[in-house]
Amino acid sequence: MGDLLTTGQAAALLGVSKPTLVRAVQRGLLRPALVTPGLHRRFRREDLVAFRATQLAHPPIAESEPAALRAS
Repeated sequence: MGDLLTTGQAAALLGVSKPTLVRAVQRGLLRPALVTPGLHRRFRREDLVAFRATQLAHPPIAESEPAALRAS
């Protein structure tokens, strides 16, 4: 299981809390690679990186937004 990350490790990689990660799984946004007999979830690093790139990316700021928001 060295290639798989725990829920805590996965949350840290994504920069979110464990409850937020669990909600993403419950909503079907992210699937664990493995669920242990004790119901612990394990995640593949590459799945998390792909999820982060698609689901956690910030939307582009519209030109109508104040300049202070565009600069950040």
